[in-house]
Amino acid sequence: MKSLKDLPTLAESLGMPESQKLLQSFYLRCRMMNLTPTALQADADRLRYLLKYTHSRKLELDALTVRDLQNYLLSIIDVISPITVNGRITVYKTFFKYLYDEGLIPMNPASGLHKLREPIRLKDTVTPDEMVRVLTTCNRKTFFGSRDFCIILLTYDSMLRLSELLALKLSNIDLQGRLVKLYGKGRKERYAPFSGKTAKAIYTYLIKFRSKIEGDLLFPRLNGGQLKRLGGYHIIQKAGKRAGIKLYPHLLRHSGASQYIRQGGNIAILSRILGHSSLKTTQIYLHLSGEDLLNNFENLSPTSGMEF
Repeated sequence: MKSLKDLPTLAESLGMPESQKLLQSFYLRCRMMNLTPTALQADADRLRYLLKYTHSRKLELDALTVRDLQNYLLSIIDVISPITVNGRITVYKTFFKYLYDEGLIPMNPASGLHKLREPIRLKDTVTPDEMVRVLTTCNRKTFFGSRDFCIILLTYDSMLRLSELLALKLSNIDLQGRLVKLYGKGRKERYAPFSGKTAKAIYTYLIKFRSKIEGDLLFPRLNGGQLKRLGGYHIIQKAGKRAGIKLYPHLLRHSGASQYIRQGGNIAILSRILGHSSLKTTQIYLHLSGEDLLNNFENLSPTSGMEF
């Protein structure tokens, strides 16, 4: 998998010297912005597809026109999902706007691109009973079992992104105040709460197992090193498999958020917990079933306290 740093070299190998210069400049801009490794990799993946398409047309990136970009997007619309297409459009608009603003290209071919309408779908969730089944598969009498139990529980309870969880340090967790300090997308700092049950589980893990390992990571490997993204993914996936449930990190985050809303949680507060920059994002993210809405409304209806 090519990183953003590797793309200029890829352009050079394809005989695209102008594209090499543009990609090198954009890479340096992204490093100066201190973007997360996840964001850098997402940009790299999406630009790599465009670079290969440009090469197949015997063009350079600085020669692409509005029509060229439109033709490229038309060629992928029926192949990948609207969400994936929109992710590429976002990166291309950022990329070409930067080049144009810096005077590196004569025109911005992406300025007129518009995102596709994304279908609204009810997302799957894990029920509280299923969560209990998953958690009980972890052997809390061992380092790995206790660590994995806390990883799964905290991801669900505080609705964390996997990248946020794996980067947590001991100094980021406040067991008494029941808050975890996070650095989300764009390195934005925020705090997410967690329950007393989660605090108790983490305290037990810290005292029995974590205290014997060097380093400052909250959930390290046995040698103190940081878990890789794939390693964290597999921990959650394997726990789900043992419980007979298809499980992955984002499903834990979404399920926790959905359960928060089902129990009468405030959408504005949830937006802050999730680290969304817009309340609209949170409203799109959560789509409760008709039964959920009815049960929630029955408890919160303006007429619930009236007798007539």
